Amino acid sequence: MEQKKFNNIYMLSLLKKSNTILFGLIATIFLNRALGSTLRGEYAYIYNIISTLVVILHLGISSIFPNYYRKKREWTTSTFVAMFIMQFIFYMLTGVITSIVLKSNDVLIWSMAVAFGVLSNQMQNICIVTNYKASVIANIAGVILNAILLFIVFVFYPKNLDYAFMSLIIKEFIIIIISILAIRKDVSLKQVNFSECFGIIRTGIVIMLTNLLIILNYRVDVIMLKYLHIDYYDIGLYSVGISLAEYAWIIPDIFKEVIINKTASKDNLESVSFCIRMSSTASIIVYIVILFFSKGLIVLLFGLEYEQAYSVTNIIFLGIYSMIYCKLLGALFLAQGKWFFYFFVLLGSAIINIAVNIFLIPIMGINGAAVTSVVSYTFAGGWFLISYKKNYSLSYWDLLFIQKNDINKLLAYIKN
Repeated sequence: MEQKKFNNIYMLSLLKKSNTILFGLIATIFLNRALGSTLRGEYAYIYNIISTLVVILHLGISSIFPNYYRKKREWTTSTFVAMFIMQFIFYMLTGVITSIVLKSNDVLIWSMAVAFGVLSNQMQNICIVTNYKASVIANIAGVILNAILLFIVFVFYPKNLDYAFMSLIIKEFIIIIISILAIRKDVSLKQVNFSECFGIIRTGIVIMLTNLLIILNYRVDVIMLKYLHIDYYDIGLYSVGISLAEYAWIIPDIFKEVIINKTASKDNLESVSFCIRMSSTASIIVYIVILFFSKGLIVLLFGLEYEQAYSVTNIIFLGIYSMIYCKLLGALFLAQGKWFFYFFVLLGSAIINIAVNIFLIPIMGINGAAVTSVVSYTFAGGWFLISYKKNYSLSYWDLLFIQKNDINKLLAYIKN
């Protein structure tokens, strides 16, 4: 029964992420072609600020939900959801008031993107643990709708940043609604334990700081490019490489959500190691493809305007391999409650990222930012890998490459 459940979770995760890659790539094509390189660079700059605010205002609360759920407390789900709703209302009101004071429609749209982004992320994290099938449905619906909306922007409202951000808000709204409907039976106002809220927030802030370090490793390069006077056109080229790399990062995400679900109640080292080997091998294959075909692929998807993005894309993709261990082993360490270890590894990685960016961007431009990302990812991923290997007395062969038994297991999944 347990093996069958794992099979189902794995295949649902594969379906979810395959859909994200397909329709997410379609959405990126329409976004890039609708905005052009310069506006795409401006969009990337604003989006990265929004993403950073989402991580900060999230307060890390939903990231510790698996650890609380693991303890099987009956008030857990209701209390966490109540906290999410209160946060959302507060952030929306703050955004509306700020936009009125500043008399800026742009601020209102950006504030909405932040508020909806926070709640969407929180509700998805709940569903990943309690109702994984619902998280798959919500993701599929949101990503497909986003692609459709960006197609409308491309055809009818090109060169318009506001409509591009509105499509993002609508996507998050759909995900929120589906997630709430999926868990509504598990939520009761009578079960909300307000006395636990302070402790949850206190613990969550540690995770928020950790997640902020993650987002800085992902996003700070774009912000620093602008800060160090790289123009929006080049930032637009850089964002193409980052966008394609993010779809490749979905490979470890397929397995990350399996790990979150499987380790919510207990450690499951066999499943964790299997996920690492599969993700590692798949990422090597993807990089070989990108190395030989990135230039033609970029022109085909986004147009000649983005042709010069191929070199930075090849560099960024070098960091995918290390990102596997950041994502997968990070999920395990969080489920085990090893938050401080996780935090200090990522703190070191973020410090390296910022310091090397300051040094390399003035010298190498966007290629310098790409090299920096590879260095910081390798630092964090390597540390996680060494720690995991040492803690459980594993060999590198058990973690780096797919094995014969893995192939047989994969074939069995496909057959089922």
